[in-house]
Amino acid sequence: MQNDAEDGSHNEFSSDSCGEDSCDSRGELSCGEDACSSQNTKVVIADNGSTDDSLAWLSEHYASQCEVLALDKNYGFAEGYNRAIKAVEAEYVVLLN
Repeated sequence: MQNDAEDGSHNEFSSDSCGEDSCDSRGELSCGEDACSSQNTKVVIADNGSTDDSLAWLSEHYASQCEVLALDKNYGFAEGYNRAIKAVEAEYVVLLN
């Protein structure tokens, strides 16, 4: 990805983002397709202890494009994000909610 500065110079950088699957939200998961298809973005999707088929669906549809982080239980909103952020090694992180 290029960042064009006002002086016309270019900075090459890659960005990382982190998204969290809130518990049992399988119906809302298709929104990650665009994020996962970006070439310069590493996407981590944390499944926060879902009891529906969210984890299986994530693994089937996104495992080749994104890192799917399976949490062993529902850690709640903040801790779920914190665990996902730890899996991203980047200067900047974007949280998708």
